[in-house]
Amino acid sequence: MKRFIYVLCCACVLMSLPGCGSKYGLCEVEGTVTMNGKPVPNVAVSFNPVDGNRQSIGATDAQGRFVMKYTNKLNGVERGEHKVAILPFPPMEDMPVTDPTVIEQLKKYSEEDTKLVFKITKTDKNFVINLE
Repeated sequence: MKRFIYVLCCACVLMSLPGCGSKYGLCEVEGTVTMNGKPVPNVAVSFNPVDGNRQSIGATDAQGRFVMKYTNKLNGVERGEHKVAILPFPPMEDMPVTDPTVIEQLKKYSEEDTKLVFKITKTDKNFVINLE
């Protein structure tokens, strides 16, 4: 019985430690995209591992908040260095149109041109991507 309690306590301690979880080694990443201090709504956020592994994608809401998804059922981003792309969504009926000047500024953050690189080592639920 003592051994069971010891194992249970160890498991609880390990689960409470910050870091990445799941069999994929994913770190939960959620946060905000801002430009000139203002939230950027209705854009796609793409974390692309520099080692060529699977990307994670997310989308900002009206307040510029996003949650990165690895699959439809798994949230998170693989550990390591990522090139981050920010892309405007095409206009849709139920979504406000993104300001044309913002769309123009976002071109430098396309998957081909982005200079945004972040190293993900642990879960971060307050990740901020500040765009110029």
